[in-house]
Amino acid sequence: MESAPPHPRHPSRCLAAIATAFVCVIPHRAAAVDGPLVRSLHIDGAKRISEDDIKRRLATGEPGALPWSAARPFDPVQWEEDLRRIQRLYEARGFYGSRVVASEIERRGDGVHLRVRVEESEPTILAGVEVLGLETLPPDAARHARAAVRLRPGHVFLEGEWSLTKSGIERALRDDGYADAAVGGEARVDVAARRADARLEIAPGRRYRFGEVLLATEREPAFPPSSILAHARALLPRDAWFSQRALEAAQRRLFDLGVFEAVAVTAAAAEPGADRLPIVIGVREAPPISARIGGGIGTNPGRSEARAVGEWTYRGLGGDLRVLRLGARAGWAFVPGAWDALRGDRGDTPTRQGPFAKLAADLAQPSVLGSRTIEPFASTELEQELREAYEYRSARVEVGAGWRASDLFDVRASWALDLYDLYDSPLLGRSAPEQAAGCPAPCRQGYLELEVTAGRRRGYREGAPGRELTVRLRQGAPFLGGAAPWFSGDGEGILHVPLSSRVALAGRLRAAAIVPLDAQPIPIVLRLFSGGGSMRGFGARRLSPLLVVPGPHGSTQVVPTGGRALADGSVEVRVSVGQSFEIAAFTDIGAVTSRSFDPALLWRALRVAPGIGVRYRTPLGPLRADLAWPLPDRDLELFELPGTTVDRAAGQRGGHACCAMHSSFGESF
Repeated sequence: MESAPPHPRHPSRCLAAIATAFVCVIPHRAAAVDGPLVRSLHIDGAKRISEDDIKRRLATGEPGALPWSAARPFDPVQWEEDLRRIQRLYEARGFYGSRVVASEIERRGDGVHLRVRVEESEPTILAGVEVLGLETLPPDAARHARAAVRLRPGHVFLEGEWSLTKSGIERALRDDGYADAAVGGEARVDVAARRADARLEIAPGRRYRFGEVLLATEREPAFPPSSILAHARALLPRDAWFSQRALEAAQRRLFDLGVFEAVAVTAAAAEPGADRLPIVIGVREAPPISARIGGGIGTNPGRSEARAVGEWTYRGLGGDLRVLRLGARAGWAFVPGAWDALRGDRGDTPTRQGPFAKLAADLAQPSVLGSRTIEPFASTELEQELREAYEYRSARVEVGAGWRASDLFDVRASWALDLYDLYDSPLLGRSAPEQAAGCPAPCRQGYLELEVTAGRRRGYREGAPGRELTVRLRQGAPFLGGAAPWFSGDGEGILHVPLSSRVALAGRLRAAAIVPLDAQPIPIVLRLFSGGGSMRGFGARRLSPLLVVPGPHGSTQVVPTGGRALADGSVEVRVSVGQSFEIAAFTDIGAVTSRSFDPALLWRALRVAPGIGVRYRTPLGPLRADLAWPLPDRDLELFELPGTTVDRAAGQRGGHACCAMHSSFGESF
């Protein structure tokens, strides 16, 4: 029996879906009517600085390229300021002597058309940098201060680098205990000679240690001040040198406790002649009990769902800073999609629909045995869920502890026990091939987990570079409560690099493998899947080895059953358009194979999916839609149960369409 080929989807439908996803969030901007409107703006002679770069820094602007971009009224006073701003922009970039030689204002029936001509000069070169005031500092502090000097003789003199050098030296000294450090000096520019000389004068002041920690809170605090102060003193030890970075890290750590709405950690003025700075911790407490409810819908090529969510939080359990959270999620899901499940006629892909629910409880303990850097936790979950290959009910319990060695280094270790009850699956009770469920009833998995995270990814709307590396190791064994021994490793790196004020490069790479330590197969609940947010050319969990199983009415179906090795990643260029939109061009790669250590097989299975995306920025995060086209150059692994056959050309595509659209809320990674 042969399976039917996948139903094609025209790319224009995917493009229309993106337009539909965003039409409801595009703000309406009414054009101003007080005065003529600016219709065009041209800058002639701009070569060393691009015309677009200059335009972005002017208050006077022409309408944008997007259809809903509104024209702005022409203001003659503002225009004169913009002409001076153009010259200052050139000076800040090191082109002293550049000037605006002509400007034209042409009034037509539709509005005002502007034209500017600039005359660019040669760049001004930095001849030398003199640093004064570091002679009396300890060698380490002097070295840190010199490392912050960004000015380089022989390079173009940039005013931005001059300002960053002064602030960077102050920051380096304040991180070494010199809380009153100040940096001055002057930069002399000889316009005719195209030469600049810089002199930095550093006044480090007195070196301080952390002093007494004071708490500023409500008159009748709900949480014990002694616990808050104990945490703060552990983060800011009295004998350590003062550090601005340590203050910021302590502020983040206290806020992460989850019991405050706001936290501010600042240094107070020292008494005359004292060498210790008092530290003031200002907090605004969150309510002891809070609740949230909400809901939503989600869709991608592998699943559609409507859901309701709720969370109840109790802060201060037992009179300390413990936090208990109860979360619930429930809804109705369609796999692989609502239309496909309701229609039910896709021959090569199983369709399911049904309820899903999850109830979770988490308890966070802020300290143990007097240590404020070790944080125990415990959690339990009850869940009902449906996948393409099976449905399940599960229970989970986990206990462990986290160790935050620094603001950029976290370690979490835990023991977990998972119990799964698989049902309604064509894979159950089948012993061959190994791609069947491989999990006796009930499916019991007990394991130890170690997770190490280094670095910090950039937050939403942050323009700074970000990097993060996470490594996760798991060991399952019967003595830990599981049914069979196995080992898995998973590593993921994320990088974000701003290329300019409007362009950023982001990358992600992940590799994982799971290995059985005896003759037992790896249970399907532990296997590796990709697709969805991790590889946007496929639906969620659709990038996987495939298994042909019997279907309804004598047909056959293809289901993703997971693999033992995985590699996927993304490269994304993000370009800001105006204040609210971002365009992204990306390429995703991914492969999942049935063998743990076979690089050649992983390479042969590697799929590539280029795509484009649109993001609309909101205060809570970006609303995004991504459209990806998987290149049909590789085949997925295809296995067959005895007595089943399938058209391999159709089956290896696994029911995949020509393109895949994903809509979601939040950064892609």
